[in-house]
Amino acid sequence: MRYCLLQVPGLLFLLALLGLAVGRDWIGWPVALVVTLLWVAKDAVLYPWYRPSLQDGPRVTTDALVGERAVVTRTLAPTGQVRLHQEWWRARTTGETPVAVGTPVRVVGARGLVLLVSTDDDPG
Repeated sequence: MRYCLLQVPGLLFLLALLGLAVGRDWIGWPVALVVTLLWVAKDAVLYPWYRPSLQDGPRVTTDALVGERAVVTRTLAPTGQVRLHQEWWRARTTGETPVAVGTPVRVVGARGLVLLVSTDDDPG
């Protein structure tokens, strides 16, 4: 369906140009009809090659990060930042006390793209 919607503006532009050409007697209706059919046939032929780009890519989920170790790069009080696998992530501590920069933490969950982390001495 997305492919068809992407073709609508081009088809409308073609029809407007063909209507102008027919109205000024530059071409006849049979030629305009053939050009329109060739335009639609072009879309039908190209669709199999274009279709893979319309499919959704792999879903990225933070669930795969649960259990991983990270290091605090901005104090978690209760939110801050951690570094995990060479990437910086927003994070929130599950404990009550602030977590200082440089402290190793463990990912225990996520809320959207914010990682929920705890220290090893945190009971939660």
